[in-house]
Amino acid sequence: MPAKVAVVGAGAMGTACSILLAEHPEQSVNLWVREQELVEP
Repeated sequence: MPAKVAVVGAGAMGTACSILLAEHPEQSVNLWVREQELVEP
């Protein structure tokens, strides 16, 4: 069953959790960032 996961906060812990969760192809991971300057295309 595919899972949708959202991680709020792109600090060190949020980024680390997002990377680990994204290693599983059945999961869709979204990382929410407060400051647009941190977003890379």
